[in-house]
Amino acid sequence: MENLVLIAVCLVAGLVLRKTRVLPESSAKTLNHLIIYLSLPAMVLHYIHELAHEGNVGRGMWMPVAMPWIFYIAAAAFLGVIA
Repeated sequence: MENLVLIAVCLVAGLVLRKTRVLPESSAKTLNHLIIYLSLPAMVLHYIHELAHEGNVGRGMWMPVAMPWIFYIAAAAFLGVIA
């Protein structure tokens, strides 16, 4: 639940900063680069380290791996029907 509160706080902070024009126009690009190239790899390395020590890499990871393929097959079937 605290994740949803954090998302709401970040959205409100972004709206306030956009309305007050405290940051320059290119700040969104800079923040996106910071998140993509610094924060995301650090988070992935942190959680992979925890998964390797717990020993459940194979059992609990099939669904995140399978979801893109499931959506791809479902989209292809849907588009095949309506085309």
